[in-house]
Amino acid sequence: MIESQGVDRRAEALEILEGGQVRDPFHLEYNALIAKRWAGRGRYRQAIELLERFKDLPEIPPDAWWWQLEIMTLQTYWDEKCETLIDMLLNDPGAFDYWGNRWQVWWFISQLAKLGLYEEAEAWKVRIENMPMWDWSRRYGLNNYLAATGRGDELPESDSPGSLARAGEYDRAIDLLETTRHKRKLWHERAPRDDMLLASLYQEVGRDGDAALLLESVVAHLEAEFASGVRHGETLYHLSEAYARQGRDDDAMGMLRKSYDYHGLLRCTEFEGGLIASPWARFREDSRFISYCERVEADLDQQAERIRAMLTQHDIDELLAPLMALAEEAATDE
Repeated sequence: MIESQGVDRRAEALEILEGGQVRDPFHLEYNALIAKRWAGRGRYRQAIELLERFKDLPEIPPDAWWWQLEIMTLQTYWDEKCETLIDMLLNDPGAFDYWGNRWQVWWFISQLAKLGLYEEAEAWKVRIENMPMWDWSRRYGLNNYLAATGRGDELPESDSPGSLARAGEYDRAIDLLETTRHKRKLWHERAPRDDMLLASLYQEVGRDGDAALLLESVVAHLEAEFASGVRHGETLYHLSEAYARQGRDDDAMGMLRKSYDYHGLLRCTEFEGGLIASPWARFREDSRFISYCERVEADLDQQAERIRAMLTQHDIDELLAPLMALAEEAATDE
């Protein structure tokens, strides 16, 4: 309740959570909520280490792995630690025997698709797409999957800013963003997606002055984070994009390289896959940008191959059997 009262009270809410965690050090929900908030404030590695303590318990709560996986991929990269975590999930007999993990499996499938493991992702999808689950959970999972497979045009229509922008209804998207963007959510503390989308929409409709003012605000906020020691791949990418939209090409490329150093890996096709005109289009012939793309593609391809090798060692039906059994029980109860 305290956190919902605004950004100014989030520190107070975090202190309350941390106090509860001190009294019950292995309460998974306390630890998971604290970890997400630490990650949102740039304390990324500390958040992962907090959840990793659960591996020392005689019996590891399966959701401890899922929480770690969510936090790791929010940074948009798959490093060796994340691959190890996936291996733990695949080898943990209890990882798929909790009814609430239905939406998490959808999310996991989306991550496979983002890595380019489309056949593997589809093999999981066809097994769970008709599984009984809450409507919001199904929409969440399917929407993430379609976006990850480059089929965003198949997403159901909605009145979200992204959907409106995708449909070319820029004025409606701008109106909605202008009225909702200050209703901050946790992850907006480090990734001002709404502000970046709004700035790009201003540019698209010729409101260059408004775009310039908003970009100045975004840059000031992200530069302050960078100066404070936050080194988050996604945050650094947003700063590089803001520089690019400002026409500060050298600063944009320099920060993009820093983003790579902190594992902010985006395939170059994603630079062109935004809702509106990409600021990176003019960099296509820039040798620095070409070099960045080549390094990222090589890294992600290698990671995809390692994860594909992990997946081939397991039977999907056997892994998902606990969830399927729960689905049958739910159907019988109904």
